[in-house]
Amino acid sequence: SLLAAVGGQQFAGAGEVAVLARRPQQIAAATRIGADRSIAAEGADLEPEDREFDLVVDTVTSPMSLQRSLDAVRPGGCIAQLGISLETLPIDALRLVTQEIRLVGSMCYSRDSQGSDFERALDILTHHGALLRDQLITHEVELDDLGRGFELAADKSSGSIKVSVRISGENSAA
Repeated sequence: SLLAAVGGQQFAGAGEVAVLARRPQQIAAATRIGADRSIAAEGADLEPEDREFDLVVDTVTSPMSLQRSLDAVRPGGCIAQLGISLETLPIDALRLVTQEIRLVGSMCYSRDSQGSDFERALDILTHHGALLRDQLITHEVELDDLGRGFELAADKSSGSIKVSVRISGENSAA
């Protein structure tokens, strides 16, 4: 998700972390997790300072988010696609080539010289889990009120980011 990506970049020591989000609750939570600033997800053209990112992580993967990612990455930069789209996405291949932009898809299960993504995620959760939990879980419902939980999760005007379901006194994310 968007906020997990922000937290991961921030906790991994990224320089500046900016978030592109559509909903105010996402921007507010990303700022509390450590995003330095936000960029409008839709509408006006990006400002010049919003077009120079070394890495853009797209967790949505829609035609709009891919275009916005292309607008935000610097020449020679990289776009990491973490979301999954069920539709074929248009891409400006000429722009990828002439600006030497790398487009990398990633779903999970990666490993490099620093370890696996799961090891990194566990390290982040060990050191920053409470902060992430407190910023991501905006609503909590009892198991017998699960329908309301799904309604809250679907209705972003409720301010929801993640809804937690309480089962016998324990929390489990829905």
